[in-house]
Amino acid sequence: MNIVSFSYSIPYLIFFIFLCILSLWEFKCINIGKDINSIKYITICSFLFFLGLRGYIHTDWLNYYNFFNELSTLWELRNSDYITSNFEVGFQIYSIIIKSICPNYFFWQFFSCLIDIFFLHIFFSKYSRYYVLSYIIFLLFGGLIYEINLMRNIKSVLLFIYSLQYLHDRKFKKYIFINVLGCFFHISSVVFLPLYFVLNKKLSLKLIWSFFIIGNIIFLLQIKFIIPIVLLVSRMIGGRMELITTLYMENDLRSAAYGLTIGYIEKVFSFLLFFFNYNRLINILPFGRVVINLFFLYMMINLFFSEASILVERLSFLFIFSYWFIYPSILYLFRNKLKKMLFLFIIFSYGTLKLLYINSHILTRYDNLLFGIESYESRQSKASVYIGQIFNKR
Repeated sequence: MNIVSFSYSIPYLIFFIFLCILSLWEFKCINIGKDINSIKYITICSFLFFLGLRGYIHTDWLNYYNFFNELSTLWELRNSDYITSNFEVGFQIYSIIIKSICPNYFFWQFFSCLIDIFFLHIFFSKYSRYYVLSYIIFLLFGGLIYEINLMRNIKSVLLFIYSLQYLHDRKFKKYIFINVLGCFFHISSVVFLPLYFVLNKKLSLKLIWSFFIIGNIIFLLQIKFIIPIVLLVSRMIGGRMELITTLYMENDLRSAAYGLTIGYIEKVFSFLLFFFNYNRLINILPFGRVVINLFFLYMMINLFFSEASILVERLSFLFIFSYWFIYPSILYLFRNKLKKMLFLFIIFSYGTLKLLYINSHILTRYDNLLFGIESYESRQSKASVYIGQIFNKR
């Protein structure tokens, strides 16, 4: 079996095309004032089918499968053994409760997806101009990886999105409480805590534009300044901090800089589109200034930290959800039918290329519980071979 093949991407493309057709149906219903509840239900069911019933896909199931099987249940009463993993305590307790209901890994996976889709349904119904389009943008910008590989992270991010209403209403205690809760699912939520004091601020567009220009110069010329600073500070601290930092930063696999790619072009395109529609967007987006500031933060992390891919991956992914709400609002701003069609064509073309590329290796080969899945042992063997080849190439 080939390690890399575009045939592995076909199920993802079929699902993407299905959502695009569903989105066109939604546009038609909105234009004639027809209810879209049936479209919402179909969208939810399709995501639960495609993601909730998936087999062993990508890489993190290797950790999650063993984690789940080693968990105790509420009925086993091994008090000291309840918390045994390095995963966050909240995520472990949540998983223990689910395992106590049904001790099956795939039930846990499906239920986890169900919770995520439930929150997304609430957010997109309440805050998005186009429900299905938000799910499409979710799929293309972080959502697929979140659901398949980052099952802890997405819980903390969804809690952060939920907390934005309290940030907007300046309810500090509720905002902090929700995001501290998020820390119990993934420690990265600690980043969200100080953002309470800055996200509502009106930033100078001249300042944002200046940072954008400087960031592009740093990115395109590959000027390195982050890694030397981080390594210097870690060596001053010493101990475990120095060991971990050196491992991550000096390893070529994790510190390789990003080059001039389609992803870079997309980010620049998105920035320019959002920047020049800034004033209109903040008037139609719920928490408009907050969401756009989150995107600007996402963009600056990608530009300024490009020399250290591990920092880009860990930090910027916390804010990628801003796409899910801004892009549907951009479409809403276009009153000209031709502009709308051109915009949708660009999204469709970009989405096709992206899904074709990122799902073309054997670890992403899709299978579904309803039609039979490849065994754990077989997938584990393929994962070992594929990951080994990556390291050998490095």
